Amino acid sequence: KLSANTIPATIKHMWYLDDKDVFKYPLQLKVASTRTWSSRSVRSGNRGVDVTDESGTVLSSTSFKVK
Repeated sequence: KLSANTIPATIKHMWYLDDKDVFKYPLQLKVASTRTWSSRSVRSGNRGVDVTDESGTVLSSTSFKVK
């Protein structure tokens, strides 16, 4: 769940494959408290997703392996 002090706000989902940036997906937050998501079709490899605020600060991060 995300909360923002200033609306509208933008966050980014930064998708990685083997530590290389492969996709940036900006998401607009239009209400102060919300849930949001992005999805990608992925091939095998070590994957990761960072959620960043407008200034690039990492808010959350996860990694996983696709076999």
